[in-house]
Amino acid sequence: ILRRFADEGANCVVSDVKIDAEAEGVAEELRARGVKVATIACDVSDAAQCDALVAQAVGHFGGVDIFVNNAGIGFMMKPMLEVDPKDWATVIAVNLSGAFYCTQAAAKTMIARGNGGRIINIASQAAKTGFPHLPAYVSSKHGMIGLTRATALELGGHGITVNAVCPNHVTTGLGAQQNEYFSKLLGFDTVEAYLANMAAKNPMGRPGLPSDTAAACAWLASDDAFYVTGEALNVSGGEDWPNGAHMALSIVVNVEEGSEQSVARGDRGMEPVDELGVFVKSPIRNYANESNYLYGIKAGAPRIVKLLNDYDILASWTVAAMALETHPEIAQAIVALGHEPVSHGYRWVHQFKMDEDAERDFIRKAVSSIEKSCGVRPYGWLSRYMLTDNTRRLLIEEGFTYHMDDFSGDIPFWDRETVPGKPIAIVPYQVDNNDMKMWTDPAYTADDWLTYAKRNFDQVYREGVEGNPKMMSLGLHLRIIGRPARIWALEAFFKHVRAHDGVWVTTRKSIAEHLAKVDPA
Repeated sequence: ILRRFADEGANCVVSDVKIDAEAEGVAEELRARGVKVATIACDVSDAAQCDALVAQAVGHFGGVDIFVNNAGIGFMMKPMLEVDPKDWATVIAVNLSGAFYCTQAAAKTMIARGNGGRIINIASQAAKTGFPHLPAYVSSKHGMIGLTRATALELGGHGITVNAVCPNHVTTGLGAQQNEYFSKLLGFDTVEAYLANMAAKNPMGRPGLPSDTAAACAWLASDDAFYVTGEALNVSGGEDWPNGAHMALSIVVNVEEGSEQSVARGDRGMEPVDELGVFVKSPIRNYANESNYLYGIKAGAPRIVKLLNDYDILASWTVAAMALETHPEIAQAIVALGHEPVSHGYRWVHQFKMDEDAERDFIRKAVSSIEKSCGVRPYGWLSRYMLTDNTRRLLIEEGFTYHMDDFSGDIPFWDRETVPGKPIAIVPYQVDNNDMKMWTDPAYTADDWLTYAKRNFDQVYREGVEGNPKMMSLGLHLRIIGRPARIWALEAFFKHVRAHDGVWVTTRKSIAEHLAKVDPA
């Protein structure tokens, strides 16, 4: 952090509980670059020493413009029930009380000088997600976020911004101790294997670096961030969720009814997807299956809408545009719920046989129709499974925010390669827990589906609690889960979700927007 501020032209104060060879080495390195540097010893758990630190800094440089609270300890790694009260008090005294004492001292001199200032607190991603065997450390960093928000409200009128930076795991001296401890606790043979596992779970493919945190501090201290205060900025490579949620849950309601294949709509034959698997390759109508689809509109949709309302579940509705044209009451329900329409194509048909012009027209027609039905255009796209080499490029050209024809992982990421300079968010979907399996496999019951869905949820939730937040998608169909003998399973799943804290139930558009916030394209 000091090196980055030196790069920006700042005079610097190197402070630690004692100025040892390492601290002196940093100071000398900066002096060799022509930076004005003072070294001042300070035990931040002592309020008087914090006052003296700020006073000496003022004596050296005439004032304090930026103060970074980076003092921290976290040696106490053990289960909560084994924590010694003295160890608890020591960690809180340094990490939280020290930040308060220094903030108070720095703010007083900034106010007296009348030029405003920047106070930056180095918190942690663990403050938002929690982390086992680090109760004092996590509590102190969580408290630091509270301190940030409270002091920002008081100091804003003086032109002083107060923000926190929340890195994920960064291998510093403290981080190295944690690596050693948690690699053994979690059963890894080596520290390197533990770090490789962490890297594999991060959208950016690596743990955090000190330079990532330093860059965030430099931005928060810049004029560009003057209107940013009271924030806890995640610097985590995109592996976090808002408010420290352990996981994100995306409920996807597919609306295909009224757009499926039929001779009546000019197709060469009937819709092949049928609960009983009845399909004849002839130009005839399957009236029975068409009524099966209509069931989803007449009876399934009201049941699903009721549960979404009852359990306050936000959903993304992947809609075939023609289905909303045919059944406008579904569009009205989506709008009334305040949910997101996602394009599932103009019709529920495969795109793989379309040439580029035909597919572009198919996409544009879907956007126009859905916007007319719902009053807002779709920002996400889901194909009927099989798409073309042109699909993603065309979606970028047509202004889509994200694409969900991807099943490669449990976290969103950027596609920066399809159209260089115009990245699109990829919000992966799932088919393994989709209710469609109850149609494709007649022996797959609602009990089977519920068990699988809950186990999916429990695993993702557990990984989030352990510090690796991910997302889960659950695909539903009006005509399938909306049946009386299945709808109970959806309600049971929603009850299971609402029995857990720290679950971000949201739309896929919000997930894509969050990716853009924490990992700007």
